[in-house]
Amino acid sequence: AGLDVARGRDRYLVGFAGTMRDATAIGRRRRVPVLHALQPNQYVDGSKPFTAEEEERFRGNAPIRRFVAAGWPKLRATWASASADGLDAVDLTEVFSGTPETVYGDDCCHLNDVGNRLLAERLVEEIRARPEFVAGIASPGARPERLRAGGGDAEKAATPPVQEKPGNGSVDTSELRSER
Repeated sequence: AGLDVARGRDRYLVGFAGTMRDATAIGRRRRVPVLHALQPNQYVDGSKPFTAEEEERFRGNAPIRRFVAAGWPKLRATWASASADGLDAVDLTEVFSGTPETVYGDDCCHLNDVGNRLLAERLVEEIRARPEFVAGIASPGARPERLRAGGGDAEKAATPPVQEKPGNGSVDTSELRSER
């Protein structure tokens, strides 16, 4: 029997969406913000103008290019759905769309130092754009114990508790839907 890559990828995405919800629920229960960031990928059309170095490096990697081309739209849809459901999820697929420098360090998806720096700068922007993230982490005198369950009254009021579902060890994520 042959391997059904498309079916396996679809099953993975369903499970991954659940993992995103669970991670957010656990973070909220512990009053730790969670940001889900979809990394950029050079095989997504229009995501980056290639340098000559990148063009040479990526030319021979047709299997990965086909895999990404088929799956990335579904991955992006997973991120959009998570964001619509109230999770802090940002799609950084096109973060390098205007970057002329070489940012990829191999023919898969790993970044070089320039790419890591640019991605980190964008992540910092995303975090700073979310006051609830910065308030508990960057405030003077912030201590890790203030970010855990049982922290101060302000944290309790700002973040609703998450109830664990009995029996299966997963968490109830029904309260994650928010009006944005």
